Amino acid sequence: CAAQCGKETLFNYLLETAGISLGDSGTPDEDQKVKALLEQESATGATPWLMAAFGGSVAILKWMRSRLPTIVKQSNSSGKTALLMAAHQGRLAATKWLLEEAGTNIAEKDDQCMTALLWAAQEGHTEV
Repeated sequence: CAAQCGKETLFNYLLETAGISLGDSGTPDEDQKVKALLEQESATGATPWLMAAFGGSVAILKWMRSRLPTIVKQSNSSGKTALLMAAHQGRLAATKWLLEEAGTNIAEKDDQCMTALLWAAQEGHTEV
């Protein structure tokens, strides 16, 4: 929940407890820990990256991407990416960061052929 709820302090504590530094790079062993942590999935295919987007935590998203750049391609079991999650939840700052800085594709679609714009519109998030 730390990533999803945008609890940066709790997220940082959990990383430190796991022996992972908060800097942009670490030792090869630490990098493997980070990769394993960030690629863990729940039963529905949710990952820490997707949950951070769901919660709208740009700080956590930035840290995750700095440690695992390929993370931007992650999606859940229904094909929903971080961009689609953020737009669906009306997380303007996260949606904007994902588009402008993380290199996500505005045209990406999930298994229902829904784009970020369609999810935001369906949920009434006109600011997104």
